[in-house]
Amino acid sequence: MLPSRRLPVLAGGMARTGRLDVGALPGPLRDLRIFAGLVRERGLRHTGRVCALAVRGRWMAASDRRREAAFGISSDGAVELRELTIDSENRALGFPYVPSPGLLVDTLLGSLDEDLSRFCFVDFGSGKGRVLLVAAHHPFREVVGVEFSPELHEIASSNIRSYTSTARRCRNVRSVCADATSFPIPERPRVLYFNNPFAERVFARVLANIRAAHERAPHQSYVLYQQLAGDLEADHTDNIASLQRADFLRERQVRFPSRRARFLLGSYELRIFESVG
Repeated sequence: MLPSRRLPVLAGGMARTGRLDVGALPGPLRDLRIFAGLVRERGLRHTGRVCALAVRGRWMAASDRRREAAFGISSDGAVELRELTIDSENRALGFPYVPSPGLLVDTLLGSLDEDLSRFCFVDFGSGKGRVLLVAAHHPFREVVGVEFSPELHEIASSNIRSYTSTARRCRNVRSVCADATSFPIPERPRVLYFNNPFAERVFARVLANIRAAHERAPHQSYVLYQQLAGDLEADHTDNIASLQRADFLRERQVRFPSRRARFLLGSYELRIFESVG
């Protein structure tokens, strides 16, 4: 069995990948063993893409950790849902938590060319709150995370309270412990963020809620969606295709702030959709 996209090999000192038990090996030997196993199982091209993801991911993760460490908080670390207490019919349809890189979130938000003080921001599947902290650096009216795990919700709430950075431009930041399908879509200009958090059946219900909110009160909406690119993405869904088929949305271009950002985010698929009508 190959590693999930939520636990990319060579990133974060992963101790085990599929049949390769490498937990007892020191870091460099562990990485080499994983590398050799991937080459045998998936070939050199796929292994190269995984290594590029790991190197880029480590670079961006170091920056995110430095930003948070000054306040004694951490939103880092992947978490499998089986490790959590979740009272939801959609538990089996959710994907593990892994934090989005701050650079990725800033790149998507910087592509909007909007006065964000008119908008609220909602992160569906917000986990420990990484995206909420990054979004708070922008002048949103409100930043809200929707998380159905009480444990992750509590971590996010603690992180929000402790994150007193002078770079924050939004003070109205909160985490809500709720199932994404039951969360009411704000009926005002909104930016809705998804880090490929759940399977098609759940996403279809959330997208239907977004459509209904748009029909009731056609405020401007943006849907930001990200996942790993190509065969790096183990939790495959048709969620992006669903957004492309939605007749009340149209896709717009992502603009990278620099060549460095384009390189570091090269292992991700980034999409922006805006409301029409």
